[in-house]
Amino acid sequence: RRPPRSTPLYSSAASDVYKRQVVFSARREEDLYDRGLLRYWEQRHPNFHYVPTLTRQRVPGMCHGRIPDILGSLVRSLRDHSVFVAGRQDFVDACVSAVSALGAPGNLLHTEGFHEQ
Repeated sequence: RRPPRSTPLYSSAASDVYKRQVVFSARREEDLYDRGLLRYWEQRHPNFHYVPTLTRQRVPGMCHGRIPDILGSLVRSLRDHSVFVAGRQDFVDACVSAVSALGAPGNLLHTEGFHEQ
């Protein structure tokens, strides 16, 4: 299922006021959505950083593993950060645990879980 475009990523990516790091997970490289757009934003906006992660394929220049498992190697702390998580509900739950362990405050944590249809 395609991630929702209503997330703040798409509505405010052009802003250079806030730093943004988008960690996007897929099974294989060809499953990454909007990769060209995200790379374009990364080149155009100095405060935007795109981190693709793959769970079933190893590709040079991309992280390998599930986001909840590798997030601690990508960021030291999420204190005072807004965090947005979207995906299958079990993925969202695992990410919430991971970001909470990194200090993400509950009032800045936003989730959108969905179930397989």
